[in-house]
Amino acid sequence: MKHIKTLAAALSALGMLAVAAPSQAAPSLTFTDNGTTYTVDPFGGFDWQSNATAISTTPVFDGATVSTTTYLASAEAIKLAGGPSWAGSGLGSNYEFTIKATILEKQTCNAWSGAVGTSTCLNATFTAVGGSFAIYFDQNVNASLTTGTGFLDGTLIISGNILPGLAGGFFVTGTNAGTGVFNFAADVDFTNVDSTKDAYFNPALDTSNAVATLQIGGNTTDWTPPTTWVDGGGIPTNPLIFQADGNQTFQAVPEPASLALVGLALAGLGYSRRRRNQA
Repeated sequence: MKHIKTLAAALSALGMLAVAAPSQAAPSLTFTDNGTTYTVDPFGGFDWQSNATAISTTPVFDGATVSTTTYLASAEAIKLAGGPSWAGSGLGSNYEFTIKATILEKQTCNAWSGAVGTSTCLNATFTAVGGSFAIYFDQNVNASLTTGTGFLDGTLIISGNILPGLAGGFFVTGTNAGTGVFNFAADVDFTNVDSTKDAYFNPALDTSNAVATLQIGGNTTDWTPPTTWVDGGGIPTNPLIFQADGNQTFQAVPEPASLALVGLALAGLGYSRRRRNQA
């Protein structure tokens, strides 16, 4: 079976979603925790935790077979427009923002280390064929990277659909290393603007457009592969399990469209391959 040889390093970065108001003014995000109301204005994005996880079904690299990558993470910082972190307190201790993304892709191997389909793929191109993402706000901090639970039980604030198109590719540079960059276009199909909810935007992001810029950080050493993957739909048989670190910035673009760019970037590409019953 066509496969990639097991690599020990971790996938470094996974970034999601970009939105901004069509008037070029960034929207505000208002949320309430334990009776205290916070407003992030102008809202700039989320910095997702550096030791999050993405799990993929095994790529086949025949240009036709679709693999599925599922990503779960909590935010470790809220960004203001322009890049600085919002100065409010309580994130990760009193409340949390979480994300789930599912990306459907086809892969084509451009260079094999040995016989085609039976050795390591050294250079591959990825093409998105669909998928979706959703971001939640939760006053109960219960998301667990170890079990893959607690990511979907908050208030849905943003969701959308990943559009088909060339996503990017990667190059394996050593036994435990490689590089690559992936970008995904996505339609924002829902933004919560209901001020009676515990988190909402003004204006609605689903009538806006933007471009995301992903900032890549280094690999972290405190990543532990999950033992279960409940909110991700379960750990598939013989999966690829990645460390994922996402950091977003937001920038408005003039074209009228409900479009967001979603970025997946790899610095020090690597992944561990394991069977479903492994810890």
